[in-house]
Amino acid sequence: LIDILVTDIIGTISMTSQGSGVWEALVLSVFLEANAGRVILLDEPAASLHPNMQHRLVEVLHTAIGQVFIVTHSGHLLPTRADRLKHVYRFQRGKGGTQIFAGGLALQADLQKAENKLTSSLNVGNLLFANGVLLVEGATEVGAFPIWFPYAGDNAGKTLADLNIALYGVGSKENFPFFLRFLMAFGVPCAVIGDGNALMPTFINCLLYTSP
Repeated sequence: LIDILVTDIIGTISMTSQGSGVWEALVLSVFLEANAGRVILLDEPAASLHPNMQHRLVEVLHTAIGQVFIVTHSGHLLPTRADRLKHVYRFQRGKGGTQIFAGGLALQADLQKAENKLTSSLNVGNLLFANGVLLVEGATEVGAFPIWFPYAGDNAGKTLADLNIALYGVGSKENFPFFLRFLMAFGVPCAVIGDGNALMPTFINCLLYTSP
C-alpha cells in the first residue's frame, strides 16, 4: 500500500486523515498536470473547499492549458476581473426549457464597474444564484423587509430565503440602473423598491439605457 503524506506548517498528516477537499485537490492536480488537449468539466468543485481555496482554484484553472468548464453555485468561483466576465453563463430553467444568458457579453460598457462591484462584495456575485432580486436603497429597507415580507399578501409565512429571493441594498438611488443592467444581462428577475424620484421613469430610463 502507498500512504500519501501531506505536509504543511503544522506537520505531516496521512492522506487518509484529510478531508474530502484535499482528496479532490489531489485528483484535480493530476488532471491539470497533463491536460493539454483535454476538456475538463468540474461539477460543484467548491463543495468541499473553504473560500480562500476556492479563490485559489480559480487562479490555478486560469493557467490550465486545456479547456475547463465549471458548474457552480458558489460566488467565490465567479471571476472578478472584467475581461473574464464574458466567460460566465447563467442557466435558467423555465417552462419552455433552459435558457442561457451570457451576461458578460451584454455588459461591455459596464465591465469595469462590474469588476469593482464584484471585487468589493461577494454578495454581488451571489445575486446571480437567486430566483429573483429585490433592490432597495439602504440598510433600513434591508433590515425591515425580511420582517415584513412573510406577512404580506399571499406569502403564507414564507420568507425571502424560502423563495430564494435576494434582498440587496445598492447604497443610493444612482446605483439602481447599474444593478438593473447587471441582473437583466444575466436573466435574473428583479424589481426596485424605493421612494421619491428614485422610481420615476425619467430617472431610471435616463441611466438604464446609457453607458456610465
